Amino acid sequence: MFNLQGDQDEGLRRILSFSRARTIAVVAGTRGAGATSCIINLGAALAKQGGRVLLVDENFDARNVSHSLGLRPRFDLKHVIEGDCTLDEALMPAGALTVLAASKAARALARLDSASHNRALNCFAQLDDAADIVLLDARNDAIEPSAFASAAEEIIVVVSPGPSSITGG
Repeated sequence: MFNLQGDQDEGLRRILSFSRARTIAVVAGTRGAGATSCIINLGAALAKQGGRVLLVDENFDARNVSHSLGLRPRFDLKHVIEGDCTLDEALMPAGALTVLAASKAARALARLDSASHNRALNCFAQLDDAADIVLLDARNDAIEPSAFASAAEEIIVVVSPGPSSITGG
């Protein structure tokens, strides 16, 4: 059987393997466990130590990184990959942090044509110039696991004290 998710994950790992930036995905055990707060606080702490930190926000609901920081994304990583804007236009400064909305891109990665794939490679290469550390606020969707989280070097799972956070998906 053809494993689309596995092939997509492998493609992202190949793309991200060229990156010199350290990539860490933060995933919640269940919705509302606090992964977004964790990524913002971790990013702020790393930036305070002198790191150039990029927060990639894969969540599309109202409780995402952009909303929490009072940002209104004009562009998503998908717009960069499709050639509708530059990476610089999609990056949003938030104090010492930089934020990149990527919820639309996360859902579109499996369907990239060759031109978009090349733009994605170029985009991820440009991220090396923008950050030393990339923190991915990965969505927790039991139906479709996060391709970004699967491609990250490290994964942090945030759980709440309730049993559903530990056993839930």
